[in-house]
Amino acid sequence: MKKTRAKAFGAKLALCALLAASVIAWSGCSNGDDDDEEDKSGTGGTGAITKGTEVSYTFGSSASSGTAVKEAKAYSDDTGYGFIFESSGTVNGNNVSSDKSFQFLAKVENKNYEVTVVTSATEVLSEVLPESFTYIVDTTGKTGTYKCADSTGISRTVTANKASTFQVAVCDGIMNLQFVLPNGASTVSVTSVSYTPLTYEARPKPYLIAIGDSTAYNNSSTQCSWGPAISNKYVSLPSKIGGFINCAMGGATAISIYNGGVHNNVKFGITEALLNVHPGDYVTINIGINNSGDSRSAQIPVFENYCVEGVKQRGGIPVIATITPRGESDLVYTTDTVVTKKTSAGGKTYNAGETIPAGTWHNSRHDNTYNKNLLTIAANYNLNIIDPPEFDEEEWEDGEDA
Repeated sequence: MKKTRAKAFGAKLALCALLAASVIAWSGCSNGDDDDEEDKSGTGGTGAITKGTEVSYTFGSSASSGTAVKEAKAYSDDTGYGFIFESSGTVNGNNVSSDKSFQFLAKVENKNYEVTVVTSATEVLSEVLPESFTYIVDTTGKTGTYKCADSTGISRTVTANKASTFQVAVCDGIMNLQFVLPNGASTVSVTSVSYTPLTYEARPKPYLIAIGDSTAYNNSSTQCSWGPAISNKYVSLPSKIGGFINCAMGGATAISIYNGGVHNNVKFGITEALLNVHPGDYVTINIGINNSGDSRSAQIPVFENYCVEGVKQRGGIPVIATITPRGESDLVYTTDTVVTKKTSAGGKTYNAGETIPAGTWHNSRHDNTYNKNLLTIAANYNLNIIDPPEFDEEEWEDGEDA
């Protein structure tokens, strides 16, 4: 039955449909005939979003409204706000400026905000990651340093010297806004910053939101991962799920999915997901293939601090989804195979010297570093796991009928 269905449906397409069905089934709902409702508008779908009390800062020696910042002082926890300058800051009549890009930081609650700035910049970066993370390399306690050289923060295009509004998602208690020196300009300045906290109500039905790489978003002519399998209606969302938002992107690393961006007019990234999370929503985390070397382990603090924690702060339910198989050639052992090391296959563990029977489900990625890191995150936070490689052959055959 499996081979017949795979040939008729296309082996990779059948596989992604089964993966999507497994994600849906995880919620405890049987897959029905309900039409799915995909939401990629970035508005958060149903569920009210209310605004809190605005907090504002004005800058310069003549500043008078909100919190008037008349000195270019470095950030401190005591004041709850301040600057980070690469060179130095200058206080002018109605702004603070510098000859290089600089940051303004404010201590805030961990939630989403609507931010309005007046600046001479045309680009503002929010929530720039620290320059580096220290992380544990192995079980001996050896540590390494992961330099976030590719971390640009989340880019927002703004209109110079006019009020510009955008949304940010804060996960570490500090709102971080970097005012980027425009090309050809000698200085960049900020006149005012204001922000309003946003409170999200639970939706009538929880949404399913995906964060990941091509394992969750790949919709090419020859490949299709589980996210597009839902979007393209190869499987249907059950009636208990209100919609699906895919914030994943093929080729993404831990840092690039953090930075986010726009592909084919669709926003992706961790921040985009967090701006759409309402209490009770399920958020799958499925990434790691495109990190290489030690950065595979270094992705753990990025996802723990800014993804898992971020989802939980917003009342969402983070779920780890492990790496998907490569395709038809990776589906089964074609012959009886004696393994040379402990191997997981078909929902069982085989020790070195034991034989895995022909036809047993197989995924060569299952025990590698990618999945180990995802499973480490799941263990650290006691998260639910969707682990398709652990399904036995009978479960996968049943999945084809879903």
